[in-house]
Amino acid sequence: MTRTSTASSRVARFLTATALAAIVAGAIPPAQAAVAPLDGRSAADISAALQVPVSVSHKRATGAVSFLRVADGVAADLASGSGSRDERARSFFAAQRSLFGIRDVRAELALMGESADTTGQRHLTYRQFYRGLPVYAGILRAHFDAADRLRGVSGTFVPGIQAEVRPAIDAYYASQRAIAFAADRNSRSTAGLSASLPKLEIYRLGLDQGVAGPSQLVWEVEVANGGDIREFVFVDARYGKVLDFLPGVVDAMFRRAFLGFDGNADNVPDAWPASPDWLEGNAIPSGNQERDNMLLSSGDVYTRFMNGFGRDSYDALGHVMDQAYTRNYGCPNASWNGNLISFCPGFTTHDVTAHEWAHAYTEYTHGLIYRWQSGALNEAYSDIWGEAFDLETTLSGMVDTDTPNAGRTAAACSTFTVLPPSVVINAPGSIAGPKLAGTAAFGPQSFSLTNDVVLADDGVLGTGTLSDGCCASPSFVCAPNSWTNAAAVNGKIAIIDRGVCGFAIKVKNAQDQGAIGVIIANNTGGTAIINMSGVDATITIPALSVTQNDGAAIKTELLTTTVNASVSRGATGTDASVRWLMGEDVAGGALRDMWTPTCYTNPGKVTDTLQYVCSTTDNGGVHTNSGIPNHAFALLVDGGTYNSVTVAPIGMVKALHLYYRSQTVYQSVASDFGDHADAMEASCNDFVTAATSLADPWGGPAQVMVAGDCTAVANAMLAVQMRTEPTFCNFVPLLDQSPPALCTSGFAYTTNLFDWESGAAGWTVSRRGVVNPGTFLDRDWAIDGTLPGGRTGSAYWALDPNAGDCVVDDETGALVLDSPTFVMPFGGAVPRLTFDHYVASEATWDGGNVKISVNGGAYTVIPPAAFSYNDQISALSTVGAGNTNPLAGEQAWHGTDGGSNSGSWGRTIGDLTGIVAPGQSFQLRYEFGNDGCGGTDLGWWVDDVQLYTCQAAEPLFIDGFEVSTTARWSATAP
Repeated sequence: MTRTSTASSRVARFLTATALAAIVAGAIPPAQAAVAPLDGRSAADISAALQVPVSVSHKRATGAVSFLRVADGVAADLASGSGSRDERARSFFAAQRSLFGIRDVRAELALMGESADTTGQRHLTYRQFYRGLPVYAGILRAHFDAADRLRGVSGTFVPGIQAEVRPAIDAYYASQRAIAFAADRNSRSTAGLSASLPKLEIYRLGLDQGVAGPSQLVWEVEVANGGDIREFVFVDARYGKVLDFLPGVVDAMFRRAFLGFDGNADNVPDAWPASPDWLEGNAIPSGNQERDNMLLSSGDVYTRFMNGFGRDSYDALGHVMDQAYTRNYGCPNASWNGNLISFCPGFTTHDVTAHEWAHAYTEYTHGLIYRWQSGALNEAYSDIWGEAFDLETTLSGMVDTDTPNAGRTAAACSTFTVLPPSVVINAPGSIAGPKLAGTAAFGPQSFSLTNDVVLADDGVLGTGTLSDGCCASPSFVCAPNSWTNAAAVNGKIAIIDRGVCGFAIKVKNAQDQGAIGVIIANNTGGTAIINMSGVDATITIPALSVTQNDGAAIKTELLTTTVNASVSRGATGTDASVRWLMGEDVAGGALRDMWTPTCYTNPGKVTDTLQYVCSTTDNGGVHTNSGIPNHAFALLVDGGTYNSVTVAPIGMVKALHLYYRSQTVYQSVASDFGDHADAMEASCNDFVTAATSLADPWGGPAQVMVAGDCTAVANAMLAVQMRTEPTFCNFVPLLDQSPPALCTSGFAYTTNLFDWESGAAGWTVSRRGVVNPGTFLDRDWAIDGTLPGGRTGSAYWALDPNAGDCVVDDETGALVLDSPTFVMPFGGAVPRLTFDHYVASEATWDGGNVKISVNGGAYTVIPPAAFSYNDQISALSTVGAGNTNPLAGEQAWHGTDGGSNSGSWGRTIGDLTGIVAPGQSFQLRYEFGNDGCGGTDLGWWVDDVQLYTCQAAEPLFIDGFEVSTTARWSATAP
């Protein structure tokens, strides 16, 4: 087929030219590459061009500017000329369009509104449009000071959109797909689920995660049941596939609970909204303590937002605050579902109620996406408002533990904290991190201990293993110091295998050998944990259990290095204060500590790698990574030194005004930690410049922000590393990147090598399984000289087109690349196979594999067991699952690098032993198959296909001729 674009330009759909150049130079592996600034200019370059000193931040996922503002203390105007604020703002965006990726200001930016604030500033909000369609999360704001000067711009603009704007499926079909998806994801029937009117828009995948991704035409459909299900589902408007979804029910607590679900049809109060059992004006107390707790707390939330910020309910328009108590689903928990807040029994505490209402205030202000860093900010804002109102207000008529409320010691846990069992491996780094832990019914129930780990060796194999700690049968009693390695165990934490004798016996034996703690490794279940039974009043050392997998990993490391661990359970801290504990009045105790987040295994700064969540668990760690902005707030209010940075206290009133201004003025739906730091610092400068009078939500004297407060804000952001990239979250490339030697011993003797630098070299191309030749995009395997990932030379490439509609325009078919025929000589070594390849396909639907035909027989997939390195990823989706790909159900390479829409080069190594015998001929076939629609516009590149054998020594050459006994296999055209 005729190609008009290079592989590099295809990759550049997802990575900017600067980022791609860094990959080519070898500076950044593709899976780790962050999108560089769009126009490559530094803040100094931009300042020079504007002739104004400015600070500049960029969006991690796009490289577009996300925040640009005039330096503090500089009286300057970013806008030139005269005219209305809208005209001057548009003039600035037009002049600096390369910073944002704007093509046409008039067509792409629509003014949605203008607002004023207490500082005298005015803020213009623009919505991004692409060819007449709104872009999800595409919001830019222009900020004018009281002197009517443009001081800054902030927000998210999605650059480089290349998408269809005419849907191939209608809104009704999208609604049905969204409802079916939500029902399946939540293991429910579609009964009770309803969909909003779908909105046609452009959706940028990966925006909230901070990774590069494509922009797609979607129908956004809100699916809900009015209760515990509310999801925003994004349905591809061309193919009807669900591309993504965002949660719409936000929870106060993140717990794991199993066993049952009430299963009511709608999970909302039967009387809602027509028949409330309490109305404004009715008496409190009302006769029901749960209801009173909820109403009193809700009244406090309304009053503080109104008194401090002039906000009339969460929508600023006086919306009724509906709420439900003692719900019977999804317990234990509490939530906001877009209609009302609701609580399981015991959850109507002051801070939890305020936390839930804060989710509603968030939805109607910055509307933070409930996933990844923006989701962590969403949770943190709820904790911040919830804890602030709880700390500063004592409500009579309800249980509200506000004392003792003393300031906290740096890095200390509260004595009101009861810690769950915890095993944390501190070293080596290869297995470091928290492990799932089980308890022991005997021995100390509250402890905290850190030491090196030693594998038990009782010297008696006959009882099961040398490391089961059981000693001689039948008594299983070990004499003191009788273990083979008793001296090594003495003063250390012993790790002991489960089995043969009772748990208490094992731990007591370890105690007799001098161990100061015990970790029992499960011997079954892989990831299963055990809570150990047993009774022995003489046991004085702590014991916990770990899973079989974690135990095996610890024991493997002990063969070559030292393992250090921390074990704790029920241990309380040193600070007798409830200050900064979130949910301390909930049954079971608080779940988060804003002052020392690590007390609840949440990160206190970005580089707390043992706690920071990089996985998709809990929507990307929204309840865990929230510890970072939580910690910044607590430091800012009370002051303290953390991470070698000292933060001066500014108090609750000033801090809340900063967070409210950031929430309502500068932040938007896709704001991340870096955007939050920018918003906080800009808000502080605004207050100082305008000398704004800041109302006390509790009726105290108004306060004024001073320059020193802005230093404290900057230091708080620095202390918790708000602008630090979590580089340790690098997503794993699809193909492993550290191939071993081709031969485990001896010399790799190459018999045939195909790099296609000089042409096809006898390889031929064809197609099979094409469903609709009339619409099938004209393509075959082709030699590509412009390879992705900075690789030089040529390779064969099979395109994975982002095309088709799975109905009329059907892209179903497989591209075939056949090798010459090879003949294996009698007595020769069995051939081995290796090749380099780059995979970036639509996961599970499109992909490729290698097949072999022996003696002219049928082609069969070379099985995963034949590959010792980088075997197939998994089987493709089956025909039964709707996959029309001719390779459906076959083992294949498919998908993209983690957190990316592109791939990385990797090497696959295989052995054809048992597949080809001496004297047989064989052919290789590389196939890449597509289903009827969708793809990545990248595909599969294959290079340096090599057949070789492993010889004891290098072959001998005399005058350029090989004189060893090894002969090349012949290769003839098929």
